[in-house]
Parts: sequence; structure tokens; C-alpha cells
Amino acid sequence: MKKGGVLIVSLIFFACLSVPLFADANTVTLEAKVIETFDGDSPYEWRTDGIKYASKKDYGLFPVYPQALHRTAEEAEGKQSFGLNGQFQRRGHNWIDIYPVSKDDPEGGPVEVPLSGLVRYVDVWVWGSNLNYRLEVYLRDYTGMIHRIDMGDLKFAGWKNLRVAIPSNFPMADRTLPVKSVSSEFVKFRLWTDPYERVNNFYLYLDSLKVLSDTFATRFDGDDLADTDKAKELWASVNQQ
Repeated sequence: MKKGGVLIVSLIFFACLSVPLFADANTVTLEAKVIETFDGDSPYEWRTDGIKYASKKDYGLFPVYPQALHRTAEEAEGKQSFGLNGQFQRRGHNWIDIYPVSKDDPEGGPVEVPLSGLVRYVDVWVWGSNLNYRLEVYLRDYTGMIHRIDMGDLKFAGWKNLRVAIPSNFPMADRTLPVKSVSSEFVKFRLWTDPYERVNNFYLYLDSLKVLSDTFATRFDGDDLADTDKAKELWASVNQQ
């Protein structure tokens, strides 16, 4: 075989060896985790607050749902959505917060819902009134900072599935080992009105709030030592000697 042929075969061989390294770095295994069904079976109740210039704020759980989620009467039995009927005294940058409280302490104020794993997307079904409004989701990262993420406009009629990717600057875990924390929390939704859109009367419904989390874990030599509990147990045994 000529030298040129040997060189080409060698390059192909080394390229094949390098494929698993790049593939492993980019592997993502997304798992859907339901945060709230709004069917009344969760540990949370949902409230609205922070209504600027509001003269009306009615909300509650209603027996409505997107047909894309529950196609038959049997599937839809007992299903509900969170509904909001709002009104403002004047146009402007008005807003309404939608947030959970604990059923065990409904007067104790807002609570934040823990999100497990490395969250990549937030997903929720929304019924819009075809008004020029926007929806934001607020999440807290593992360092305690709250991030405001735009989920998009609500200028559509009927049910629509809204999904937003978590920005790359949202930290959910310490990059160093042992891993000290892998966590984030759902804080609230915020509905914004456009200053040129009517605000005298509108409706909004929410259903099936979930997150898509990356559950893929890269294995490496000594990965058991990256677990915080394992490290504590190991060093505690050493200190007792």
C-alpha cells in the first residue's frame, strides 16, 4: 500500500476513535416531569396577585382542558385547568402573577416548587384570548438568583402548547466535584399586557405544567467520589479513626 493510502486509513481510524468522545459530550436524555396538573391533586393551590390598576381578579379551577391532552371522555374525567378572568382600569404595562401556595398553609404566602435534575425546558398548555399579551416564567437557580424567562406572546385563539428553553447562563449545579447542588425552583408565572391592547376584560387558562430535564449522566473513573453524600461518608469514617 502506498504511503498516501496508509495515511488516509490512519486518519479514518483515529477519527472513529474520537467519535464517542464528542458524542458523549453532547448526549442529552430528556425526561418529562409533571409539576402541576391543576386537577386539584397536588400539594399546591394557585393564586394571583400583584395586579397593577386591577379592579377585578377572579380565578379558580375549572373543568376545561386541551383536547390534545385528553382525547376521550374517560381520559378527561376529573381533569381541570387553572382559569383567570382579569380586568384593568386602564391600558399600560399591567401585570398579574400566578403562583403556588401550600395547601397545608394557604395563608402562609407563596411557595416555590423544587425542580429535579438539569432542567432544559419549561412546558405549559395555555388558552389565549387572541390578545397581545405575553407570559413569563420565573425560576430560581441553585445559587438563589431568580431568572425571568419569556415564554412568548399569547396572541392566539384557544389552546396552545408553549415551551421555552432554559438559557445557558442559568446555573443548576456546581461545575466542580463533589457536586454540591443540582437544583432549581419554579417561582411563578407573570402575565403582561401590551400598553396598546385592550384590558377591560380577558380570560386565560393554564394546564399541564411540566419540565423536561436532562437525566443523562456521563460515567468516568471515580464518579462515585463526585457524590456529596459519598464524600461525607468516606471522610467521616477517616476522621473517626
